[in-house]
Amino acid sequence: MKGVFLMAEKDVQDYLEKGLYGAPQLKPEEKKKFLGNFRERVILVITMKEMMEKNPLDTVKNVIEKYPDHQLYLNGDLDGALQAEYLKVAKQLNCPFRFVTTQGSTTEETTGLVYAASYAMHLENIQLADYQELTTPTEETPPPKKQSFWSKFGLSKK
Repeated sequence: MKGVFLMAEKDVQDYLEKGLYGAPQLKPEEKKKFLGNFRERVILVITMKEMMEKNPLDTVKNVIEKYPDHQLYLNGDLDGALQAEYLKVAKQLNCPFRFVTTQGSTTEETTGLVYAASYAMHLENIQLADYQELTTPTEETPPPKKQSFWSKFGLSKK
């Protein structure tokens, strides 16, 4: 009889804690950082500072084209003009999007944009810099000029 009483007491305690604090969540800090997504689902993450300074619109477009059929999450605290630019790209590429409002103060290091899948992708490189390194054209060196047959012997054709 004593075991039944302890079990009932634990159920009551769980019920009270859920009422006070809400249902327990998995990885709440991770979900807060990635605008409601788990890290393993994220394809691209950009901070508010990067969005304002680096203008990563082309990179975002390339990533959406490379990984289609996923969702774009935008921080609701973004400037209206920035929001409009990303919405335009999302609509052009037929990409679903969602605005996420963050709790607390917004800083430059707050996440501004997340492009994420509905399942685990486990991508290692998800930062803006990782994608920009891949898409930055490298300056190609021109192939060396072919030497004539005679120049090998110190004779040049004039």
